[in-house]
Amino acid sequence: MAYDLVGIAPSEPFGKAFRCNVFLWHDILIILYCCEVIDRDLARSMMFSDGMAIDANECARISDDIKTFVLHNSIVDICLDLYMDFRPYRQEPEIVHVRKSMVEKLKLLVMFLDRCGGFIIT
Repeated sequence: MAYDLVGIAPSEPFGKAFRCNVFLWHDILIILYCCEVIDRDLARSMMFSDGMAIDANECARISDDIKTFVLHNSIVDICLDLYMDFRPYRQEPEIVHVRKSMVEKLKLLVMFLDRCGGFIIT
């Protein structure tokens, strides 16, 4: 099970599509909500693969906010710590793995957002 974000007007091949498994996609949305990159309504809407569209301007804003507030600040650690507190089987190796995979996937998401020209969730 996966979420596919399909670029509306990609400027480069990397902007054509972004794929994320269902578990990591929900985790990304929770992190973006906790870091105030997206609001609660947008986070909830983006949890469904029902053809929801995000325009190019919103993509640019989300990308800029991820770069500013998430990737270049320790807020990602704070958000991940808050998120991991809710996981029932919290173990240090899992936290390290989640943190590493989350940061890498967020970097790929930023690359997609910068090149997609808006996207549809399928």
